[in-house]
Amino acid sequence: GAMSVDSITDLDDNQSRLLEALQLSLPAEAQSKKEKARDKKLSLNPIYRQVPRLVDSCCQHLEKHGLQTVGIFRVGSSKKRVRQLREEFDRGIDVVLDEEHSIHDVAALLKEFLRDMPDPLLTRELYTPFINTLLLEPDEQLSTLQLLIYLLPPCNCDTLHRLLQFLSTVAGHAEDTTDKDGQEVSPGH
Repeated sequence: GAMSVDSITDLDDNQSRLLEALQLSLPAEAQSKKEKARDKKLSLNPIYRQVPRLVDSCCQHLEKHGLQTVGIFRVGSSKKRVRQLREEFDRGIDVVLDEEHSIHDVAALLKEFLRDMPDPLLTRELYTPFINTLLLEPDEQLSTLQLLIYLLPPCNCDTLHRLLQFLSTVAGHAEDTTDKDGQEVSPGH
């Protein structure tokens, strides 16, 4: 299930780390050269964006099928279907999430993956510095957060970027959710 790559130097020194890294998302074949160039520019990783396949697949599915869904992360899911999906990802099966997969199952899988990661996304070493940015003046907070993000291992940095990109997209659609009958509803319902 969950895994992390500690640093690029670990990849050079440790064969198993390299094998884990190879299981991470590869760029989508349909991606244009312009998008690839943009992704490379945003990434601090000299190899390519290192986002776990499960995270990227779940985010893509939710962006494509779930932005109009009310309670995307609050509504219950099928534990059995979530477990089955997780097992397929764990076995390295090329899981294709499509419109037949429940939005809430996919959202639950993403939450479960992040919750079960053996190492935190923002790393134990940087946890206190991240928290202490709250004590800074607002103008210092942003530059300090940027520096702390630069200190994250590439996999963590790229995964954080992907999650924030996804959550920003979800937040951007919060005002225009519709119910199952196609009626617009307010975000609090």
